[in-house]
Amino acid sequence: MNYTVKFLVSLICAGVLAPSVFAQGRQVVQGVSALGRMEARAASGVRAVEAARAARAASMAALRTPIRPTVIPAAVARQEFETHVLRTFTPTPLPELRPRLVSPTAAQMQEATGAYETFFADFSAFRKELDPVLGNALLAGENVQQTLHPTDISYYITRLGNLRLRANSLQNVLFPSDAALKGVREYIDFAMQKFDKFYTPEVSVLARPDRPYVQEEFWMEYDWRKGPRDESLTQLPEDVHMVVLNDTHDILNMYKQWEREGRFPKGWKVSVYEDTKELLDAVKAGIKFDLVISDIQVPGGGGRYFVGQLRDMGFDTPVIGCSMYTRDKIDSRELHQIGFDGYMYGDDMFEESAGFYKWAGYIKNYYYYKRIGNWHR
Repeated sequence: MNYTVKFLVSLICAGVLAPSVFAQGRQVVQGVSALGRMEARAASGVRAVEAARAARAASMAALRTPIRPTVIPAAVARQEFETHVLRTFTPTPLPELRPRLVSPTAAQMQEATGAYETFFADFSAFRKELDPVLGNALLAGENVQQTLHPTDISYYITRLGNLRLRANSLQNVLFPSDAALKGVREYIDFAMQKFDKFYTPEVSVLARPDRPYVQEEFWMEYDWRKGPRDESLTQLPEDVHMVVLNDTHDILNMYKQWEREGRFPKGWKVSVYEDTKELLDAVKAGIKFDLVISDIQVPGGGGRYFVGQLRDMGFDTPVIGCSMYTRDKIDSRELHQIGFDGYMYGDDMFEESAGFYKWAGYIKNYYYYKRIGNWHR
């Protein structure tokens, strides 16, 4: 092949092959660039996974780290220590105790003062066990809920709860104004809050959880200015066993006369008692009553003592007070608080001409309010 031909072939090859070489070069560059981007994305993913793992590890480590006990400020702890742990309680001397009893028997007085004395002996013995635990925790600025074993916490809560129930019963039923019992209840409230984070001290207010105090309802009156009421809601129920507690024989005889004359609704039965203790003994013996009409001043304890004992035993029998005390002579809020469900003034109620109708009007109003208010009792 001569040189001319070779030269032409070379030119042709150069013209044909050059574009292919340049295209391949661009593909190589693009491939390298894509590979770089893939590697960058992979590296970013690795970093994200590592960050997530680190966050999870930190979270697990936090769960395994013991909770640091709450530190009570020193000033607060010291004040609580002095106010409660160092506080002394001096029970009222037994001869000076004044139980909430009307004309109590010697046996009732002995039972009441004995319960008081036993309670303070048990409370003092328990304090010897509890005060070191509370005192050490307060002086160290520690929270006993975080430092004591749950079994120990449960033990102290149970013991304190039992003492609180006994203190409440003594103060509500027997000794409402006793300063020593009031102080003990304050101590128990303080200690219970230290061991039980859900504990809420009782608020001493004239309010009942089952129904609010409304004057006209408690006095079993109806204001006709409100408009006519549904008389079907005032109907007295049938088959009621009513008990009357009163030391006036004429009043008790009147109730029994109404029963003999058939004035009460169908199935009503009337029992009468003139001594508080005898009625309480009957209740404890298992005799069931559906309605109680109680005087305030009755030998053997009185209406307040009776209703307090009845509620303390867990009975929800309705108790209606009935006496000669007028509104300015009696605290109806206090009666409502301790467990009475209504009150009627008995001035001329037992006059034969209209006595039963006045009595029945009061009781019908009670059932009316009970039904529209959906009271438990």
